[in-house]
Amino acid sequence: MIHFQFGNAKVNLYLPENSQEETLPYFIRSFEGNALPDCRIEISIRPAEKAPPSAVEIGRAFGLSQTKVCRKKLSSISAQLEIFTIIPSAPNRSDRLSSIVVPAILYALSEFGIVPIHASSVLFNGKAVLFAGRSGSGKSTIAERLSGEGFEFLSDDRILLWKEEIEGKSIIKAVPSFELQNPFTRFRLEFEKRKKSSRRRKAEFGKTAELSRIIFVEVKPFEESQIYTLSKAPISALMAVSCGGYYQLDSLSILESSMGEEKFLGLTLGKNENKIFKELVEVIRQ
Repeated sequence: MIHFQFGNAKVNLYLPENSQEETLPYFIRSFEGNALPDCRIEISIRPAEKAPPSAVEIGRAFGLSQTKVCRKKLSSISAQLEIFTIIPSAPNRSDRLSSIVVPAILYALSEFGIVPIHASSVLFNGKAVLFAGRSGSGKSTIAERLSGEGFEFLSDDRILLWKEEIEGKSIIKAVPSFELQNPFTRFRLEFEKRKKSSRRRKAEFGKTAELSRIIFVEVKPFEESQIYTLSKAPISALMAVSCGGYYQLDSLSILESSMGEEKFLGLTLGKNENKIFKELVEVIRQ
């Protein structure tokens, strides 16, 4: 059994026999600090052939194909998961084992209304502005450029969101998750370092900020760049896509209603990109 803290979430992880515990330190030591709601999570990973009839298929949306889960929420702060999946043929490889453990933990966090979203982010006046979208949509590039315009860089891969009540007011908190210490990213960074081409900035792990805005980014090279408002239906659809399956529908509804539609914008990157970037800076500073 491995015990560690993921922010304020206390996790007990039970791995299959012959799994080597030293394969996960890059992940489990990466997210320290006073962040996330208090909760206790217990995850047991077992061979798929032992799955009982009550196990529910997770599906590829969670990055866990051929995987079923039995879940039991014991209280408002405690949950147990049994993950039945194809055990990696090389359990001593951190990239293979983490491909099961990381989605399982994110899935467990979603039970407590903690929603991971695929987004880059910067801070303005201490509040987080997120840029969500598919891989290759320009999220990281935008965060990089804004950091050169006086904004503080927060993250460029994944953010965890949850709702808190402070002095009778509902706010959404945001904190970077695990990107730089995730073994997948670590291996890529080592490769980029050898090529002397890595410009990736360090995420501010454990740094929590109130969320002020989410901007959904897409690339359309043959169209004019533009910033536009969004209605409720597109917001819900874009949130679901950006969260990649790690969410409960109730959690998304709570996040959306707590922010209000005016806090969501769309951004198309195409022609006149430099002009729209100046406009983007002004919109964030408003």
